[in-house]
Amino acid sequence: MRRAPQRVTAPTPVAAVAEAGRLDPPPRQAELAAPIPAAGRLGAVEPPYGRDGFLVGTERVAGLVGELVS
Repeated sequence: MRRAPQRVTAPTPVAAVAEAGRLDPPPRQAELAAPIPAAGRLGAVEPPYGRDGFLVGTERVAGLVGELVS
């Protein structure tokens, strides 16, 4: 698994949900993105409803995804 990200050649923006920190914290997302040659930017969103906020705070997540892929 550690070598797999190095083989990714497609542009790969990485997004993190800040409140989900206990499950997969933003620093872990940065660690995941680091070996990807085309990782691009790392973005994070802080949903207003806690760790599952990305499920109901879709506007914020959609905005982040739009920002990362533009």
